[in-house]
Amino acid sequence: MLNFTASTAVTIVAPFLVDSEYVVPDTGSVTYSVRDNTGTLITALTNRALTPATTATEIAVTIPASDNAVTLSTEIRSLIVSYTVNAQPYQFVSAYRLNPWLSIAVTPADVRSKLGLSSTELPDADVNFYDTYYVLDDKLSTLTATATVVVTMAASLASGTLNAKYANDALIYQAALDLFPSLRARLLHKEGQGTTSYERYSGFDFDGLHDQITDLLEDALTNMTGMTSTYPSMLVVGKRRDIIGGPWHARTQ
Repeated sequence: MLNFTASTAVTIVAPFLVDSEYVVPDTGSVTYSVRDNTGTLITALTNRALTPATTATEIAVTIPASDNAVTLSTEIRSLIVSYTVNAQPYQFVSAYRLNPWLSIAVTPADVRSKLGLSSTELPDADVNFYDTYYVLDDKLSTLTATATVVVTMAASLASGTLNAKYANDALIYQAALDLFPSLRARLLHKEGQGTTSYERYSGFDFDGLHDQITDLLEDALTNMTGMTSTYPSMLVVGKRRDIIGGPWHARTQ
């Protein structure tokens, strides 16, 4: 989902497509509407006419800042661009989320570094720090529900203390964990260009990497909250494989 800062103008490029092929819409047929968080059409943004260039196969639509103001923590808007091609009706629909400004200081490159992926294997667009932020905020709410001070992501990121670092670290680790279901498919086994070629190490330990990043996330959350999760004693001591293929080693928590 697209994410934007609340109370700012939002511009979305809408393609004119028929069966996934770009087309030129019928003259005078293009309109747009916007629905609010409840799905209700915004009166001032209903069936507004758009005039694309004569041979255009897409058009940029701007939703004014005043229509992106929110009363909830986050809200959804839905842009609907309608058009006809040879008198047949078609629509492009794009939902987007409006968020408060989040003082996030990390980038997708930080996540790629933790996972050992290239920008080809993990494009920037595939890393969603907004979703990660809300997942972590919910975790913190649960962890500190009975504490004197409730720790939040917003307060931690804006704290100007080490908690800001720990919160940004947590964003990296949580985003990395969220990508694990697709990690095997993303890793290129072989890649060649001219006379240069690369091949992945066949003994890559996905489980070990997952465990390592999970530990780092737990450490970051513990540093933020001062609270340590407890586990049954049978799960406290175990052995984990070195992710670079080294020997087994004992680990205690």
